[in-house]
Amino acid sequence: MTDEEIIQGIRAGGREQERCVNHLFTAHKGLVGHGMGKYGLGEDAAIDAFSDAVLGLRKQILADKFRGESKLSTYLFTIFSRRCVDQTRKKTTHGLTTTSEYPEVADQEPGIERKMFTQEAFDRLMGFMNQLGEVCREILMYRYYWGYEDMAEIAELVGAKNANTAGSLRHRCMKQLMKIVGQS
Repeated sequence: MTDEEIIQGIRAGGREQERCVNHLFTAHKGLVGHGMGKYGLGEDAAIDAFSDAVLGLRKQILADKFRGESKLSTYLFTIFSRRCVDQTRKKTTHGLTTTSEYPEVADQEPGIERKMFTQEAFDRLMGFMNQLGEVCREILMYRYYWGYEDMAEIAELVGAKNANTAGSLRHRCMKQLMKIVGQS
């Protein structure tokens, strides 16, 4: 099926929507193994993340939030990756205690000293972030680490009422983080 056929089928509803969603599940089931390998998820957690991602894609299409700037498979992979990160967070009980779950930031200058400084600074920042509440950590990570620009999307991910609320929270969280950094 083409992306356009899937989009039209999901929007049509009923049996056509069911057929298209089933197609997505079948065509992209390999993502479950990816989630188990890359994110270290168990099979059940990877299946949950995959199911959430397919249903999330369906929801995005029905809400006209999928703009067609990428292929459906790319968009689904992005949603799935985010769900895997969420599943990984659920496994940890003490917040952000390790940097192993985050991709390495490309080093602009080669050299072991630069890499050590970057890792040390990141670990120190994560220590400060752990002093924030969970919602503040999530908002700041989504915005500044993962690079989410759309506050409405961040609001949805963290369960905030709307983009304005998420923006206000981001501002307060950043002030709180700066206060913590200043006290160290």
